Amino acid sequence: MSLRFDWKEFLNLAERLLPVSAPTGQPSQEMECKFRVTISRAYYAAYNIADDYARDSLHYVPTREGSDHKALADHYAYLWQETKRDVFDDIANDLNEMRDKRKSADYFAGHRIGYADASYCVETAQYLISDIDKLKTGQL
Repeated sequence: MSLRFDWKEFLNLAERLLPVSAPTGQPSQEMECKFRVTISRAYYAAYNIADDYARDSLHYVPTREGSDHKALADHYAYLWQETKRDVFDDIANDLNEMRDKRKSADYFAGHRIGYADASYCVETAQYLISDIDKLKTGQL
């Protein structure tokens, strides 16, 4: 057993919760719950992998407060400004967009959360994690 949790397991769970295709009609409470959990887990997989990489390789120092979520995206945006490497801009934008969807999913009962939101977050997390993996191996 690994001593360190693999954040990709959050994404694996999100992928398992997401139906193969969009359900027809209004989602049930249970289905909307699954969509909300999918969004949250996909976001946290991407966030934690991006955070680990930024701390390990990009001189990022988090405060370990709620503001770190925005600060991490801002750090990647800053790196894009400094280097003009599009991958950093992509990561910053993806983190910001997924964070907004995660906030709606986790905190706002009046916001309808559907398949499109959940599917978007899973796909975006997959791309972001792939980009981090490529950065780690020097492919980007």
